[in-house]
Amino acid sequence: MKSIKVLCIVWLTLITTQVSAQFCADDHRFSEVNFFSNTQIDSLNNVTYGNALNWEGVSEELKMDFYFPKNAIDPLTNRPFILLIHGGGFIEGNKSRYNFECRKLAKRGFVVATINYRLGFDESNSSNLVNALYRAQQDANAALRYSIEIAPTLEVDTSWMFLGGGSAGSITSLFTKYMSQDEWNSLFSNIESNLGSIDTSGNDLTHIFEIKGLLNQWGAGPDTATNTNELIPMISFHGAMDNVVPIGEGPFGTIGSQILHDRLINNGVCSDFSLDPLGDHVVFDSLEEREFMVNRTSCFFKSMFCEDCTSFFSTEQIATDCANILSLNELSTNNQVTVFPNPFKNQFNFTNLNGNEYFNLFDIHGHIIYKGNDIKSQKFNQLSTGLYILMIQDGEQQQTLKLYKE
Repeated sequence: MKSIKVLCIVWLTLITTQVSAQFCADDHRFSEVNFFSNTQIDSLNNVTYGNALNWEGVSEELKMDFYFPKNAIDPLTNRPFILLIHGGGFIEGNKSRYNFECRKLAKRGFVVATINYRLGFDESNSSNLVNALYRAQQDANAALRYSIEIAPTLEVDTSWMFLGGGSAGSITSLFTKYMSQDEWNSLFSNIESNLGSIDTSGNDLTHIFEIKGLLNQWGAGPDTATNTNELIPMISFHGAMDNVVPIGEGPFGTIGSQILHDRLINNGVCSDFSLDPLGDHVVFDSLEEREFMVNRTSCFFKSMFCEDCTSFFSTEQIATDCANILSLNELSTNNQVTVFPNPFKNQFNFTNLNGNEYFNLFDIHGHIIYKGNDIKSQKFNQLSTGLYILMIQDGEQQQTLKLYKE
């Protein structure tokens, strides 16, 4: 019996590796450019994924939309899946907010969905906001179970499922990933008995899902529940001046994008964080800026397929370029720059430099320590002990290294 289990694990690992390699194709799919045209995208609108009682005790039908490359056109018969959840403070908004992003990501090769979920709570008591978040997580879980149920029709690879959203939708996404029923019950002893389980509400489906990566737009996650052994890659966009969902510590034991970014990096999990230093609650909101976020998100998820996911931080809108990520990696494999010693004390030594490189050295908070092309002559003996990120740019090729200061 033990040998059969081992064989099954090996078989599943091989299948996952083969699918991941298929997604990491040198064909511009899942990149910053369109792989499909508008006419090659199909959609299913107002699909019922569940039914549940809202905060007023009224039965509410739950709807979602799907966007995907037409099955008859797409050469892939299993595609990665993204679920996007709109914001609105758990009192307003609807799934149409993400129609633009859904279509854009579908044109890059993903199957993408967006949902309506139960909104509203008794605003006479701010603690009722917790119940609204709990209901939102119930609905997100129901939508994910339903998406797995119809995965054969949509040609979805359920081993590659991503989740994200904006504001309340991002908070819902992070709680869906990190907050279990037991953790909810330990904080709010009556919540399951009052509102039902997070795993059975909305529909009777029993599918189990695994989220591989997160899209965080000006959101926050549960501090105590983001255990180091559960952390997964995340791409974030946030404003430093956000007073609604702060980038640091927030209400009800939440932590914002800056703390989450640092926690991921400190635990060796890749995190891509674009911070608007003057931005309030919603940032990068013009159509051009929303496409910038789509492009970075698509490339970030593609880097996971290609096992090339690295951390990034910027206070500027840095356009991404991953259309040829596989071929670039293959071309540069034999010419990778190495840094020694690592851990370092005062200065860096390098191999394989050609003299055209530009260097950016960041601390784990994303603060720039050095930028320029003469890093070899710099002395860093005043730096604090800890982890640092070195980005090396050489034309269109970029390499990111993790360095530790003794």
